[in-house]
Amino acid sequence: MLSTRGLSADVPGGTLTVAPGFAEAYRPLKVEGLDVAGERLDISVDADGTAHIEAPKGLVVRRQHTTPR
Repeated sequence: MLSTRGLSADVPGGTLTVAPGFAEAYRPLKVEGLDVAGERLDISVDADGTAHIEAPKGLVVRRQHTTPR
């Protein structure tokens, strides 16, 4: 399992967990064109912490709600 603050990937399990609870100073944030098994993944987080995710078919994306810092 690959994990970094706010993003955890279980590649064999086909699951991505997104927890956009990072500092408000970084919002809004948009990350586009991440390569996941040859497919495109786009994630954006609005100023209020709302996450928007466009993921490849077959990838399960879980949104984990966190307390804003």
